[in-house]
Amino acid sequence: MLKALGFKKDIPEEQRDKYKELKCACGKWQSDVDALRTVSEELRTAYETHKGDCALGRYEALKVMIKEARSRYQKVTEKKGPEVTPGSRGKLGGLLQGLKAFAAQSSDTAEEEGTIANMSRKEMTAELDRLKELLDKTKRACRLLKDTFDKLDNDYENSKRQLPHQRYYTMKDMVKVVIRTKTRSI
Repeated sequence: MLKALGFKKDIPEEQRDKYKELKCACGKWQSDVDALRTVSEELRTAYETHKGDCALGRYEALKVMIKEARSRYQKVTEKKGPEVTPGSRGKLGGLLQGLKAFAAQSSDTAEEEGTIANMSRKEMTAELDRLKELLDKTKRACRLLKDTFDKLDNDYENSKRQLPHQRYYTMKDMVKVVIRTKTRSI
């Protein structure tokens, strides 16, 4: 049956399934990393914008920056239900949105099947190894960013016990740690 669909006979079905699974996992983890990098970049931009402000104004700005970064981080990491878009309200809108999603998924699946069909067993093994390595790197980058934001969250709560002068420098250092956290381009 696979041969009738144009698949090469020498690639086992388990490898095909593993390829699809790894590809999907890489995409999910990469989207998480991208979202966390965006939060970090927004914090960097806000920090750079307020660099010339006086210390008192900057103290308040730092508090706002950190609170906003914490809020964005929580939105990124919380598990969301299905998103409701304006076109998805009502029976017809929901049906149309579902059809669009199905068409996009079918297109991606057909393209992926074409890619798999053109691979030899050796190429598939190499691609699986590459995807495993990419998945590990992406997971490490995501964990690093999450740990950095968790530390920011904890340090911010602990800084509330400090005097304003000490807290200013502590918050400044906390923001710098987040900004300087680099994850290699994946």
